[in-house]
Amino acid sequence: MRVEEADQNTPSFIGVYGTRRTVPLASAQSGRVAAVSVSVGEHVHKGQILVTFDKTAVLESVSQAQGELDVAHAEAAQSASLLHRSRGLDTTGGLSTAEIEQRRFSDKSSLGKVRSSLASLHQAEIQAAEMDVRASEDGVITYIAATPGSIITAGNEVVRLNAGEPEIRIQTLPSLNLHNGDKAEVAISTESNVAAVPAVVREIDSAVDKTSQLRDVQLTLSEPLPVPVNTLAKVSFLRSRSGRILTRVPLTALVPDKDGAAHLWVLSNHEETRTAFRRITVMELRGADALVEGLQPGEIIVASGPDTLQTDQKVKIAAIRNSL
Repeated sequence: MRVEEADQNTPSFIGVYGTRRTVPLASAQSGRVAAVSVSVGEHVHKGQILVTFDKTAVLESVSQAQGELDVAHAEAAQSASLLHRSRGLDTTGGLSTAEIEQRRFSDKSSLGKVRSSLASLHQAEIQAAEMDVRASEDGVITYIAATPGSIITAGNEVVRLNAGEPEIRIQTLPSLNLHNGDKAEVAISTESNVAAVPAVVREIDSAVDKTSQLRDVQLTLSEPLPVPVNTLAKVSFLRSRSGRILTRVPLTALVPDKDGAAHLWVLSNHEETRTAFRRITVMELRGADALVEGLQPGEIIVASGPDTLQTDQKVKIAAIRNSL
C-alpha cells in the first residue's frame, strides 16, 4: 500500500449548550406560592426575587414579636426608672435592703425579656425573608416547579438556575485523540448568520458509558450563544498543523510492541525491494484505520500479514493500492 497524507480535520459533533453549574433553588419554609416573578429562559441577577410566598401567618408572627418587644421595652424602662428612684433609700430607711435587691433583680429580668423579645422578632423576620426564593448568582432560569397557589414543602426544588461560564457537552468515542485545551468552534447551525464561537476543551470524562461506549467531553465557550440553554449546536475541532505529517494506515498493518508502541513494515523503492521495520506513533484511531506519525506520503507499506516478514527481507510487490 502506498500511503498518502491524511486529512487531519476531526469529525464534527452535535452538543448540548449549557453552563458550568446547574443550581436547584428551594424555599427554607413550607408555604403557599403567592407569585412567580420569572419565566424559563430569563436572565436573572444575584439576589433577585424569583418566587414569593404567602406570608400572612409569618407576618402575624412578626407583628406579635414586635408587640412583645415593645411591651418588654416599656417594662424595662419602668424597672430602670423605679430602680433609679430607689437609690439611697435603703440608707435613709425608706426601703429595706431586700426591697432594693428585688428592684435590681426586676430591672435585670426586664432587660432579659427585651433581649428575648428582640431575638424572637429577628427569628420571625428571618422566616419571612427565607420564604422568598432568590437567585444565588447571576444565571438563566431553566426550570420552574412552582405555580401561584401551589403548596411547596421546605427543601423541595422550586426553581432551577443555570450559572457560570457557557459550556457545551458532546459525546465522543474514547479513540478520538482529544486533550484538555484543544480548540474548537461552536455554531448554532450551518444556515445561521451568527458567527461561530471559539471554545476550548475543559474536561474529558475518563468513564465510558457501557451502553453507548461514548464518553462526555465538556468545552468552555469564550462567550454565550444567543440561544436558550439545552439548545443543540455543532462543535468542530481545530487541528494545529505544526509541520507534522500524519498518514492513514489500516490497523492490520500495525505490529504492536510490549511497551505499547507500534511498528510496521516499510518497503524500499530501490531496484531490489526489501523490508524495513519502522517504529511509528499512533495519533488517532478512525474506524479500521489509524492516523500515524513517522511515515512520508508516497512510501509503501505492508498492509496485512506483517507477522510473516523479517527485517531486510527481499520481497516482490504484486500490487500497490493507495491508502485513501
